[in-house]
Amino acid sequence: MYSPSFNALFDSLCKELKQGGRVEKLSKCFSDLRTDAHRVGLASAILEEFKLLPSHRFYDERSKDMEKSVTLRNLGNNAFQKKNDNQALQFYTECIAFAPYPCESSQIESNVISPGNDINRIDTNALSLGFANRSAVFFSKGQYDACLADIEQAFKYHYPSNLRYKLLERKGRCLEHQGKLEAAQVCYLEAVQNLSSSSLSESKKASLKDALNNLQLELKSLKLSDVITVPKQNNSAPPKSYGQHDHIPSSSNCVDIQFSSEMGRFVQATRDIHPGDVLVVEKPYASVLLPECFRTHCYNCFQRQQALLPCLYCSVVMYCSESCRKESWEKGHCIDCHILPVLLKLDIPKMAHLAVQIVILASACGRKLIELYNHIRELEDKPLEDNKLMGFDKNGFYKSDDYAPIYYLIANTEKRNLGDLFKRAALAACLLDCLEKWSKFFTDAAKNNFPEIKGMVGGLLLRHLQNLPCNAHEVSNYIQEIADDGKMTSRSLEIGAAAYATLSLVNHSCDPNVTRTSHVGDIAVLQAVRPIKAGEEILDNYGYHYAVHTREDRLTNLEAQYFFRCRCEACTSDWPLYVNLPCVISGFKCSHCGHVLGTTPRHIVCHHCKTENDINEIEKEIKSSSEQFHKNLSKLFSGNRDGVDSELRKHLELLESRVQRPWIEYNDCQEALKECFFTTGNYYVS
Repeated sequence: MYSPSFNALFDSLCKELKQGGRVEKLSKCFSDLRTDAHRVGLASAILEEFKLLPSHRFYDERSKDMEKSVTLRNLGNNAFQKKNDNQALQFYTECIAFAPYPCESSQIESNVISPGNDINRIDTNALSLGFANRSAVFFSKGQYDACLADIEQAFKYHYPSNLRYKLLERKGRCLEHQGKLEAAQVCYLEAVQNLSSSSLSESKKASLKDALNNLQLELKSLKLSDVITVPKQNNSAPPKSYGQHDHIPSSSNCVDIQFSSEMGRFVQATRDIHPGDVLVVEKPYASVLLPECFRTHCYNCFQRQQALLPCLYCSVVMYCSESCRKESWEKGHCIDCHILPVLLKLDIPKMAHLAVQIVILASACGRKLIELYNHIRELEDKPLEDNKLMGFDKNGFYKSDDYAPIYYLIANTEKRNLGDLFKRAALAACLLDCLEKWSKFFTDAAKNNFPEIKGMVGGLLLRHLQNLPCNAHEVSNYIQEIADDGKMTSRSLEIGAAAYATLSLVNHSCDPNVTRTSHVGDIAVLQAVRPIKAGEEILDNYGYHYAVHTREDRLTNLEAQYFFRCRCEACTSDWPLYVNLPCVISGFKCSHCGHVLGTTPRHIVCHHCKTENDINEIEKEIKSSSEQFHKNLSKLFSGNRDGVDSELRKHLELLESRVQRPWIEYNDCQEALKECFFTTGNYYVS
């Protein structure tokens, strides 16, 4: 069936309106509307008129497919036989995703069972065979934890009894590699016992039995010290510096939320902050995984994982564990499981998927739509006396897991042109149609007041389609790749998008004083990348940095997406790109007050504080620190990070207090420090 993207659908709508000569009249009608709910209502009516809503164009497809699963497993077998492990792994994972779940089809359709419940057997081994075959790839790659996890799943979903000896032997070998020698012996013994159920000839059974018995004998002479163990990487978010804020749980005590009529809400330092200090550690209100990561990351916790488990009902998303699968279902996938295939066909942007997730979470999967409706009315009908308090609850707390802070994020509706707003309204109408027609989002209780409830949901979708592009953040992985010649390169990979209540209040600078890293999936950590004085604003970068983007590009793109004109020092002074940054210091700062001195004469009296400065001594101090900095860079590039982080922080403190910017070594030190931050978060070596 023809499956156009939303952009193609919207182009069709515009074409119909132009051919009917209705553009001017509709534009006038749309521009007169004052609420997002009414805007979406009009867009829905127009899309309905031309039969362009998703429910008119797509079928509600259940995407589990036995035939496809078998085909993918055979492709995996071929790749594995050719020793192409990575390709085999991809095919087997797809095979597992499409394999029908081993429970009665009637139970699936009625949603009688849910993740975590007992599974009833049916006449298929597709899922267990997929897990078993994938475990062989993991064993070949030396990934024993993943191999063991897949073996357990294969056994759980009724792996054929005549083949069990194979998996038991593989399990024993994994345990042996991990140093679990007694457990390995038990597995080899079980493998021998299961040979009687195999369909092998008697001679082959005898040969295998001898081989397995020999493995048991070898284990008795093996010492635990002979086993090589690989330490697991610690992947936890760092603690906040200076303790937790009294009223903003995600923030450190060194920052606070302020408000001004010119800037709106912003985040300000309440004390002197040093490079590396952790200012914010925040779990998002809502987050979504990018479709290209559905086969490499858990849909619930965003952890990178190869031994993924499938959703029970769709072939779209996968999970790192059964607990994540169950948690995801309960908090939202019970709704988006039904609509994800359609959203993928529509090729909606990530912010649209995030808007859907926010509405699902705010309404508790539709169960609390009436409560949400009353909450929104309360927010709209009760103007705040102090704009600084937007998003704070009645007890004076600004919580990342509350909906109000996300609701209050700026949408810039009044700054958008009519065409932009109408297209977003049409997209909201399509999302609303998916929730209504293909999910159980609108409960029976909500249908008692359906027009108002539906209007509210449509309005919220449009609201978030406006405020998320200006406020949401990416979730990322940091990857280090080692080339054949031994050279190491690093890159950041975007894996998702998230709505953070506190981080969204941090304003932009093309020369930021903080940087963000992702930890434990979608937790965001904000750290200082230069000294910040008490009273200074905390400034992040929205993707346009002076070192890599020209001033013209920065100003144009920031104004187009975020509706402001940047006035940071890098823009007002038009600092050069990194490749053109000066390699020679253009000026020094007073050692007492920090004001710029210049470079000559050798002894300078600061015009600001009257302190005499010896330029020779300043140069000597910087030279000594720079020599140590370059040694630390070499250590960092070689993979040895011991003590590098603290040394980089000290060098950056010195440069900030002594050197006038811009200067290339200052940037190099910042980037090296960021590298240290990144490798403590969602980091892996490819």
